[in-house]
Amino acid sequence: MNEMEPWEEDIEILLRHSMSSAAPDLSQDFEIALMTKLDLATKRLDKFRRVMICGYILVSALASVVIMRGEGLHWAAIGALLLGPATLLSLIPSLLRLSRGPVNQAFL
Repeated sequence: MNEMEPWEEDIEILLRHSMSSAAPDLSQDFEIALMTKLDLATKRLDKFRRVMICGYILVSALASVVIMRGEGLHWAAIGALLLGPATLLSLIPSLLRLSRGPVNQAFL
């Protein structure tokens, strides 16, 4: 065995001691309690994420409008450049639903 530093020997002793003892048993309702706490945390994070994404969208859209207007683009072009991608993004859920229609479900 290699020579160890004093602190490494202490860690070795601690690891050997912890590995020799039996693993603790979890209570039967542990999984239910854990999932309940995770569900609450996820709901709070989802709300926070939505607020952050909406804020980001508004700020980026405003910055884009200011920059495009400063470059001399007309409002029609600005509207098309901002609403075109937004329209395509809003169509994604319906396109995904269509792609999972009755024909494709037979193969799943």
